[in-house]
Amino acid sequence: MKILAFFQLIRWKNLLIIFLMQLLVSGILLPKFELTDPFLHLNFWLISMSTICIAASGYIINDIYDIPIDLINKKGKTIVSKIISKKTAKFLYILTTIVGLLLGIFASININKPPFILIFILLSFLLFLYSYTFKSTPLLGNIIIAFLVSSSLLIIGIFELANISYHSLTILFTYSLFAFITNLLREIIKDIEDIEGDICLDLKTLPILIGRQRTNNIVLIVCIAFTIAIVMVLFKVNELEILTRIYGSLFIVLPTVYFISKLYTSKTKKDYTKLSSLLKIIMLLGIGSIFTL
Repeated sequence: MKILAFFQLIRWKNLLIIFLMQLLVSGILLPKFELTDPFLHLNFWLISMSTICIAASGYIINDIYDIPIDLINKKGKTIVSKIISKKTAKFLYILTTIVGLLLGIFASININKPPFILIFILLSFLLFLYSYTFKSTPLLGNIIIAFLVSSSLLIIGIFELANISYHSLTILFTYSLFAFITNLLREIIKDIEDIEGDICLDLKTLPILIGRQRTNNIVLIVCIAFTIAIVMVLFKVNELEILTRIYGSLFIVLPTVYFISKLYTSKTKKDYTKLSSLLKIIMLLGIGSIFTL
């Protein structure tokens, strides 16, 4: 029972998504252009496992600080204090953080770039600060989480800067920006979803400060602009293959339009839970377009 709870605590599904995104970048995107050797070697596994451990530690520390909130928002699904003790959760946080940092240090030294160690320290520190203080700061907390997710893609390119061209780096940045925007929207949607518990604990999230409907309208406007930007990229960038245009239209644009239509009519917590899941699917479909390049 506790083993299952542990995997739920570290959000194993989200960690698997991070790993698969990194695998697509290192195994398909970068070799497709100029890298002769796929990045599926020791460095990839060190970097990937490091970011996954650090992300897992972030989920754990977030649940430790969120115990009062989760008792309201998640009710019967609270893990820390209900199934796993707070003391054990703190130990798991320290353990996953240390393992993540050690793997990151090993990866940085392995390519003779010791300064890169600071990247892993920064990611770990930001996750702690998010849970400790920034979570209740309007938008800033959302931006930090979105940045951390998108950085899991960028970090692959950073460790391959010596072998990567400006063109490939631009493509990687575009995918990272896509991941950043979809996750930022998702974090705001989750704030709307969890508004009841956040109000009880006097948090200052965007929906609490300006209201659920106004926040909903902001997300709606950003989504419409985001969709227009995707369409422009698909049909204005001459280098794109016809398969990429078709895939993008069917599996990115249409789901995003559907999301906008559902967002316009959403009212209940259940509605926003479904929207949050839909945004995760849209992000995965968007990253999946790597296969069509």
